[in-house]
Amino acid sequence: MNDVTDHELIKRIAHGDSKSFESLLDRYGDLVYGCSLKLIKDKQKAEDMAQETWLKIIKNANSYSPMGSVKSWILQINRNLIIDEFRSQNKWNQSEDINEVEISDVALNSDEVLADYEDKEKLKKVFIDLEPREKLVLTMVLVEELSHAEIAQKLNLSITLIKTIIFRAKKSIKEKWRAV
Repeated sequence: MNDVTDHELIKRIAHGDSKSFESLLDRYGDLVYGCSLKLIKDKQKAEDMAQETWLKIIKNANSYSPMGSVKSWILQINRNLIIDEFRSQNKWNQSEDINEVEISDVALNSDEVLADYEDKEKLKKVFIDLEPREKLVLTMVLVEELSHAEIAQKLNLSITLIKTIIFRAKKSIKEKWRAV
C-alpha cells in the first residue's frame, strides 16, 4: 500500500480497513511516538499518548476533511491530547503575567537554531529541560513551521503570550547552553 496516498488511507480507515490503518501507522507511528516523547519525557506516557492518538484517528477518520496534510492532522490530534494531559495534571498554566517580559520581535527559525547550536546532543539536553509548554511551542515553530498566529489559534492563546513563551524558551536555552 505504499503507492496509496494518505488521504486515500484515511478514507479506507473510515470504512474499517485495518490494512490501511497498518499502512498509516507504519508511515507515521515513529513520528507520533517521537513527538510525544519529546514533549512528555516519559517513555510509558509517550507510548500511551501515541496509542490514544491512533485510537482517536480511527474514531475520527470519517470526519477528516482534506484541507491540510494527513500528517499535520495526525500531529494536531497528538498535540491536542498532550495539551489535555498537561492541563489535567496542572502542568499547563494559561494565565501568565506577560507585562514583565520584554518580547523579542525576531522570529525563531530552524536555520538560526541549527547555525547557533551545531552540537545536537547538547541541544537535546537543553531542550529536555524546557517547560512542557515551551517545548510544544518551539516544536510548532521549528518542526511544523507554524506562524505565531497559527500557534495562538491552535493553542487558544494570545499571540502576545506565544511570543512571550518563545522569548522565555530562547532565554532559557541560552542560559542552559552556557551551563552545559
